[in-house]
Amino acid sequence: MTLRGKKSILIIGSAFLWIAAAGVLAWGIRPPELPVKSHSAAEFDRSREKAANHPAAISLSSKDFEAYWDRPLRPPLFDPPPPPPPVVEKKPIPPVRAKLLATMIEAGNSMAMLELENGEVVFRKVGELIGPPNSEAKVAEIQPGTVIVRQGEDETRLTVD
Repeated sequence: MTLRGKKSILIIGSAFLWIAAAGVLAWGIRPPELPVKSHSAAEFDRSREKAANHPAAISLSSKDFEAYWDRPLRPPLFDPPPPPPPVVEKKPIPPVRAKLLATMIEAGNSMAMLELENGEVVFRKVGELIGPPNSEAKVAEIQPGTVIVRQGEDETRLTVD
């Protein structure tokens, strides 16, 4: 097939598609056709009487709906009450199990010699952590023969035996 033949087939095909699209568009825009039945006035009156005499027929007046007209369309929205706060159990702080062996008091360089629970002997200054068994315990103050240890808000006083 030659190039001219292919071109003419494409032109004819596209023209057919344009015509089909215009037809579909025209069919979609036109108003729907309703079936028309001619009823006489006598048939209409008979059907109304039949409906009025039906046992399920109820006659309602505007007075029946007055109570509903005064009601708001949407009731007010309320947030549910908040859930109770979760109960948080504070774990008791384990006691300081270090033993004070000695204190060395110098101006600005005081130290305490402590024996930890596992038998290890350590030297600690003010502000240092005591050790692994009491990971939160810090040396707060060193005085002759005593050391004050803070664990959170609790204070423990260790004395030389």
